[in-house]
Amino acid sequence: MHIFTLRYPGTNLDGVADVRTVMTQLATLECSLADAAVALDLFEKSRAIPVLPGSDQANASDMPYGYTRRLPFIFAHTVVYALDAISKTIGVLAKTSGLPNSDIQKAYDDFKAALPNLLLVRNSAHHVEDRARGLGKGQVPLQTPFLSISNLIDNRLNYTVEDGSQGEVEITKNSVEVAQQAIQQTFNALSWSGPSWDAPMSFPGSK
Repeated sequence: MHIFTLRYPGTNLDGVADVRTVMTQLATLECSLADAAVALDLFEKSRAIPVLPGSDQANASDMPYGYTRRLPFIFAHTVVYALDAISKTIGVLAKTSGLPNSDIQKAYDDFKAALPNLLLVRNSAHHVEDRARGLGKGQVPLQTPFLSISNLIDNRLNYTVEDGSQGEVEITKNSVEVAQQAIQQTFNALSWSGPSWDAPMSFPGSK
């Protein structure tokens, strides 16, 4: 499994008026990164062994083949949703009064530049009722000869997006690393005191 470590530069935030709210947002970033990491691991495992109708693998969990074949798609979407949550949370922090907004804004801009189709794919995933009818943003008919609704092309989740073009997000270690780096940039931009620590934490008593 890929482990995406974050380092909290300290235990206490300094110079922040609403410490509780900001710490809650930072914890949300950590949890969303964990969601992306776990979903990526499950995505890779679900694609490791092809499952065919009537095979032992298809019946091992008492799950119909029609459900089993959906597993990679479920995990791919979970990665996309987690990455989108990270992007949105950093975007909010970049506009929060009293924080080093320019440094956090750079983390946000770097994130968006590295995954330019993330929001477009997420929006289409959340508006399949429109895309399936060939409608884009604002219910405007899409000018496209081909509709792609939740397709996996190798390790890329593909959708027809709101302007009729094709948008993709790679479900890979590299995509999650982009989020890891943006979160770490955000953490590092803040002023901390107290000992630093790493996440994810190991189970108590483990090495």
